[in-house]
Amino acid sequence: MAIPNNGRTTAFLSTGDSDAENRRGSAENNPADRNTNTSSNAIGSNTYIKSLVQANYDIIAARYLAWATSFPSPRLEFLQKVMDRLETRAIARGSTKSKPYVLELGCGSGVPATQLMVRSGYAVTANDISAAQIQLAREHVVVSPTGDENEPSESGTVEFIHADMMDLDFPAGTFDAVVGLYSIFHLPVDEQEVLIGRIFHWLKEGGYLLMTVGAMDESGSAQENFLGEEMYWSWFPEKVYREIVSREGFVVVETEVRVEVEDGKEVHFLWILGRK
Repeated sequence: MAIPNNGRTTAFLSTGDSDAENRRGSAENNPADRNTNTSSNAIGSNTYIKSLVQANYDIIAARYLAWATSFPSPRLEFLQKVMDRLETRAIARGSTKSKPYVLELGCGSGVPATQLMVRSGYAVTANDISAAQIQLAREHVVVSPTGDENEPSESGTVEFIHADMMDLDFPAGTFDAVVGLYSIFHLPVDEQEVLIGRIFHWLKEGGYLLMTVGAMDESGSAQENFLGEEMYWSWFPEKVYREIVSREGFVVVETEVRVEVEDGKEVHFLWILGRK
């Protein structure tokens, strides 16, 4: 989960070599060791960035799970907003018996978002770039048995896809919702904008986008130590994210900046809920 900053006015790029999962995380914050940067590729090529994120989440997957579940997060609060809206829509359409189809980008260990959706009867397609994260998710997301008349189940289903989210491809109108919780900011910003457009295409009419990104005043990127390994993040300014979501065709239902405390440091995240 992480955007490496203590405030919202400066975007930093690490310049020194760092000892450098999925989503949130604090990082070492020493302004003397960084320079401001506004280029998504200043650190390296997109291929290098993807390799770094994949390899190092493989290394820290279990460590990240323990760390990320050690302090409060609003992820389930915001996810519940999507689920409530999907339920309201289903009731209005008279389709309460059908499973909502949801794509989760950057599912990590599956704790707690994938777990909640599957337990709630959703058909979830859960994606992550890290094989270690996918393996953890397989262990933590349990689908109840079905077809046994003596043990009825309302459990949903889950399909795991180990891939870069930019390599995903689905037919138009596949999903009722697409969620990217503390994950999309691991992409270079140029790819983030492309992805938002693809998400609009993948959603059904009236479907929802929920994503968490960095809440910054400037564009930037960073490569820093995160849980003992290097990690990469990038971000647009808050207002640009809102503009992109609207430009791609979404109705912006809600945006909110939340300040989370990670390892004693304040980190600002922008939550965006959009509707197709």
